[in-house]
Amino acid sequence: MKKLLALVLALVMSMSLVTISNAADFSDAKDIDYTEAVDVLAAVGVLEGSDGKFDPKAELTREQAAKIIAYLDLGKDIAEALPAVKVFNDVEATRWSAKFIAYCADAGYINGVGNGNFDPTGKLTGYAFGKMLLCALGYDQKIEEMTGASWTIKVATLMESNSLTKGTSKLGSAVLTREEAAQYALNALMATCVEYDDKGSTITAGDVTIINGAKKAQAVTGVDTKYASISDDGVIAPVSATNPYTVQLGEKLYKGKLELGNAAGSDADKFDRPTKAWKYEGKTVATTTADADYTYYGEVSGKTLYADLGLTATTTNANFFSVTTNGTADGTNSGYGYRNFNKKTSDTVLGGLNCSVELYAVKDPTTGAVTSYDAYQIDYEIAKISAVTEADEDDADSKRTITVAGYDFETESFAKDEYVLYAVADGEDAGMATIVKKADSVKGAVESIKGHKATISGNTYDFYDAGAKAVDLAIGDEGTFYLGIDGEIAAKDLTAADTGAYAYIYNIVKKSDVNGTGVASSDTYTAYYVTESGVLGSAEMKTKTVSGNTYVAYFDSTNIGIPVSGLGPGSNASVAYACEYKISDGKFVALSGKKAVVTEDLADNILATSDSAAVGYSNSATKFVFFYVKDGDMVAKVMTSSEFSKFTSLVANVAVVTNSKNIATYVFVPANAVSLESDKTVAYLLDATPTVTKSGDDTFYTYSVMADAEVTTLTWKNSVDMVNVSVGDPFVYTLENNYLKTANGTAVTTATSDKVILKAGDQIVDKMLDSSIVVAGVDYKLADNCVTYKVTEKDNVCTYRTATVSTDDEVILITNGKAADNKDLRIVAIIIDKRA
Repeated sequence: MKKLLALVLALVMSMSLVTISNAADFSDAKDIDYTEAVDVLAAVGVLEGSDGKFDPKAELTREQAAKIIAYLDLGKDIAEALPAVKVFNDVEATRWSAKFIAYCADAGYINGVGNGNFDPTGKLTGYAFGKMLLCALGYDQKIEEMTGASWTIKVATLMESNSLTKGTSKLGSAVLTREEAAQYALNALMATCVEYDDKGSTITAGDVTIINGAKKAQAVTGVDTKYASISDDGVIAPVSATNPYTVQLGEKLYKGKLELGNAAGSDADKFDRPTKAWKYEGKTVATTTADADYTYYGEVSGKTLYADLGLTATTTNANFFSVTTNGTADGTNSGYGYRNFNKKTSDTVLGGLNCSVELYAVKDPTTGAVTSYDAYQIDYEIAKISAVTEADEDDADSKRTITVAGYDFETESFAKDEYVLYAVADGEDAGMATIVKKADSVKGAVESIKGHKATISGNTYDFYDAGAKAVDLAIGDEGTFYLGIDGEIAAKDLTAADTGAYAYIYNIVKKSDVNGTGVASSDTYTAYYVTESGVLGSAEMKTKTVSGNTYVAYFDSTNIGIPVSGLGPGSNASVAYACEYKISDGKFVALSGKKAVVTEDLADNILATSDSAAVGYSNSATKFVFFYVKDGDMVAKVMTSSEFSKFTSLVANVAVVTNSKNIATYVFVPANAVSLESDKTVAYLLDATPTVTKSGDDTFYTYSVMADAEVTTLTWKNSVDMVNVSVGDPFVYTLENNYLKTANGTAVTTATSDKVILKAGDQIVDKMLDSSIVVAGVDYKLADNCVTYKVTEKDNVCTYRTATVSTDDEVILITNGKAADNKDLRIVAIIIDKRA
């Protein structure tokens, strides 16, 4: 008996499992895709939310998994009554999950991460959670070798044989979401419990544990009818010790209170397939389509059916296969809705391109023998999602809807422009799709074609080469190819062969060269660009010829790109846009139809945190890529929306990349009208009104600017006008002596200073050094022959090298008159006036 469980038996003997009211009664229920699993697990009290939410897409943590297992194994009341025990160094007994972690560790379901730690908030993979569920089914982790370096291989095998991942597509090595964990747990409830007649003996030597004589795990069986509440295993009465039921985990835990059977009343879905219903304590908590006995994709022949079903050549009853296509009974062959098949030929078929065929066995209730099969054929189409309509937050009944090929489907999954497979049942209301699945895809280039088989990136696929569903494939096609329900290529998108990366091309340089024998080679064109991550790059561009003209950065027939005829060596004319791109064979390729929105002026829209459909609106996730020339080199910096909000005037001539909601994803902000050959530094004027200060004979004008993508100031000495620079405009500048020398190439008037007068109360003398004097944070260097004068009330003048200067002194610093060159600027005399 589990040690921790024994500690609390006295407290829980009178407790019983508590029924959760209505399954999946969460405020975010519309976000749940695994509704059946969440409904059932919530109904039996295993799953709980927080603040009324389930948060289905959140990743499962290790401590959350421990709680699920404890609730599943013991029920909520007993699990909550467990004592809080510190088992791992990083899980104090006061932590909410300590008791669940201690229980699972004591039961042998979990191990730590090393050094005595558990990492309670760490993420949990499918394999790790599957191992916990296998232990709950009765598998011993040591006997089954679910420990050590190869534990995932053993776990994966047992998970497959127990169908723990059924209904999910994620790899076991990936982290599970909370709703995926619910699907795993539901599958475990339908799996058979096991036990060992003999667990053998254990020998431990250091870190190695060897088990000798252990018997193979056997299914747990029983004759009580509660062990048929989820699955009767096809057992025909009379039930006995030699003809028992196998015990599913849900039957063991809930003792007949949890039932799975045919749905009452309307027992068919929209395709007329049988449905199953989950009940807990007599109340229906979930209804879904029943699992088929056999499922085929594409075309299936009578010959295949005979072989798979083990039928004999004499099985030719016309009523043996009842066929329903898209929800309507099929009248083919003798008997309405029935087909006759022949074992020896394959000319009679079900299904076809992009079809599924599901077979449900009809059994004699007395003998259990299969008397016939109901076959359900579903025809799928493939298309790209054209629109997504979000739910109205003010309307509780409103749901998120996608539109594909004119049909609408309510789902939280999928995004605009994704390719999906959809099927519509006969008689379904117009505009409402019945089934929608995401289409599997493969990326690459078509390398070869033979008949209806195409090799893409080294793998061979069938493709539809005739009829209404034909796909036009050609050698060299490069992009994304989408598969039908039968695994054949059903659609292609040559605009999607990319990484989703955008770049702003700020220069294209033409290069003409000759080969080693002096023969002129073809001109090449190199793109210089900045990516959405603020990384600078360059690559030779692919060219495209349309109607005799050659272009680079091409997009489509109506928006081709830049004609190479207009490009010369070092030319950057007409280059000012962003596009989605890829690097293929070392060359820059602008993708067809993926040019970004470019506008001259977005006013303040680019900074608005709005979900408006207007192009250019941003939110907190928008990235601003600011790039400019500094000292003759291009420099780039990525800024957040909040950082960029300081520069509200810098929105002209930007390039905007938007998502499916037309919200700005990236905004490229170039250094407008700045020559790439400039060796000057670029800044943007943020405020046209300067702060004016005086010191001695000098007047200083300090302007707020953005330089190096940061807010700072630049100071002009004496009278100066900003030449042709308005707020928001970029300008190039150079400095001399820390002050502006030129702005946009125009010299700025400067004057030579010979003294700096510091008066009491105006400036504070910080300290005086042997080689310099620091006044108000500015370090003034002293000349080698610098002298210091101190004037007293008795007109006694002293000359000395250093002196202590107090803050109430009047100080005059006399310079060498070389203020135009900061390196030569020196203080030659210091006058300290003490006559006040």
